[in-house]
Parts: sequence; C-alpha cells; structure tokens
Amino acid sequence: MNEVGIVVGVLAMIVALGAVFFSSVAVKRMEDNNQEMIRAYVEPLKTQFNDLKSDLNATVKKADSLEREIKAAEKAREETMERITDLDVRIGQLSGKIAKLPAPNQPKPRG
Repeated sequence: MNEVGIVVGVLAMIVALGAVFFSSVAVKRMEDNNQEMIRAYVEPLKTQFNDLKSDLNATVKKADSLEREIKAAEKAREETMERITDLDVRIGQLSGKIAKLPAPNQPKPRG
C-alpha cells in the first residue's frame, strides 16, 4: 500500500507541475495580448507626442529668431533716434548761424 502512495504522490507532483506549466503559458499569452493592446494605444500617442515636440521645437526656434529681430530693430531704432537728435542739434546750430547773418540787400522798389 505504501507503493501506491508513492505513485499517487508522484502523479500528483506531475499534475501540479503540468498545472504550473500551463498556467505560466496562459499568463505569458495574456501578457503578450496586453502588450499588443498597450502598443495599439501608445503608438498613436507617441506619434502625436513626437509631432508636438517637433512643432514646439520649431516654434521655439521661430520665437528665438523673432527675439533677435526685435533686438536688432530696437538697436536700429535707438541709432536712428540718436541720429535724429544729432540732426536736430545741427539744425538748431545752423538756424542760430543763419539768424546772425545780415539780411541780404533787397532791390529798391520802383515807383
């Protein structure tokens, strides 16, 4: 009777190992299916994310370019204002010199 217990025990161990094997195969299939489902949802998101990232980079580059153009325009404006101020000073000086000049001789009216 002792031998029957050993045989039943060995068979039980074989059945248990088979159950573990088949359950691990089933879990692996489920994980594979889950991975495929996750990829199906994630891939479009990754694509959109990459598109948004490239659009953002392009926008940042354009903003940097515009900032440089604004700084250049501000510098040109400052230089222009300095030139206008200098011209105003020169015009004032010339106006003062012109005012000091004697009046030109005008012909006498005939009459």
